Amino acid sequence: MSRWDSVVLRSGPLSATVFLPGGKNAYYRSSRFDHGTMVGDLKLGQTTIFPSNFWKCGSGLEQRPHDPEDPESGVGLASEWGCGDRGHLCAPGWGQAGTTTLNGVLGFADANAGEPFLKIGVGKLVKSSCTACAGLGTSPDDELYKSCAWLHGCTLYQFNSPYQFFEPPIWKSTQRSDSQIDFHHAASLDTARGRMGYRIRRTVSLRDASSVVVETEVTNIGEHAFRTPFYSHHFFSVNRRPTGPPLELTMGDLDLRNYTEPLAPSPTIPKKDWSEPLAGYFAVGERGGWLRGTKPVGNHSRIKAVFAHPLGGSKGKWGVRSAGEVSVDVTLSGPLPLYAYNLYVEERTLSPEPVHMIQLQPGQSANLTHTVALRTPASLAAFSPHRTSKGVSSGGAGDIPPRKARGKRRGYMRRYMHLRRLAERRSHRRA
Repeated sequence: MSRWDSVVLRSGPLSATVFLPGGKNAYYRSSRFDHGTMVGDLKLGQTTIFPSNFWKCGSGLEQRPHDPEDPESGVGLASEWGCGDRGHLCAPGWGQAGTTTLNGVLGFADANAGEPFLKIGVGKLVKSSCTACAGLGTSPDDELYKSCAWLHGCTLYQFNSPYQFFEPPIWKSTQRSDSQIDFHHAASLDTARGRMGYRIRRTVSLRDASSVVVETEVTNIGEHAFRTPFYSHHFFSVNRRPTGPPLELTMGDLDLRNYTEPLAPSPTIPKKDWSEPLAGYFAVGERGGWLRGTKPVGNHSRIKAVFAHPLGGSKGKWGVRSAGEVSVDVTLSGPLPLYAYNLYVEERTLSPEPVHMIQLQPGQSANLTHTVALRTPASLAAFSPHRTSKGVSSGGAGDIPPRKARGKRRGYMRRYMHLRRLAERRSHRRA
């Protein structure tokens, strides 16, 4: 039994753990990710993806327990409102030059040190309370802290440093059935320029014994329009193994040969920042259609690739295959065009990050649908119509003849893929 407040949703052989927000035993209590997106431990048969207590828990001699106060210690489908960078504004995304894009925060520029601002999906935080600002002082009230604030970027929003909460966030959770749970959360703030706020309604459900679907509606309940990116970090791994062979990644219609590595070293700049070259761990398909792991990613290795905007646009899909073990297809449907599409990799996560742009006038809402579909050899066999009481037909006496069995298999697979496409279209229309 988990020590964290959670609900295990089930549908046939598929289960998923939803970690509940808002309590003292919440799996995630920090200030980066949306507290209502902690969905992990997706299990189908003997296969587990998006495991909990894994990402950010170290390995070998550096193993450590999960820390719910660490802003980066999300799980599974953990999502962030913002672009995952420093500062309260985001750089222009794909085809969006000249627009003002907020980094998931409302009222940050209006607040003074010690005053509240809003982080969407998190709640009301205290400006300048992040630990990245406290290197030489211990409190925003300290004179030493104030005098050296410029050294630590206290005037900048630090997305991955923990902030103090101005007041505890309030979440309402309602479990509708064994396979569905709903969340409701809202926060607002009065500033010199007027009221700012948001409301989130979310449903997490299991469908068709093979898919997890997260449906989110966000509403602007303030008096000013806002515009911000939204993405899921996707803390993906299979059966708690390091990232690497035999994983093969596709990212929708992106050309995976066409990317930049702004934080990786290059021949002209030997050391830029913390990222290593993607080519050191993955081979790219001849036509740029896939990335295949060539060696395990090390404990201290980090990789970030920023992909170019494809001519036909991108719809935020990706998939992973682990030969003979599991096939995973993920779609994050929402407003188009995308803001960006990135890939982040460490030893314990393979994280494709399609980033949507949300733009809301006062009173306006937007919808996003996040679908994760799993298939394993065992799950396909379990639904096969040519099974007998003794198992899958092998052409023996009393069984279906092998040729007919193959025809039925093909017919089943065609119908299965047809139903999958219909489900994706319905999800897209709802989004």
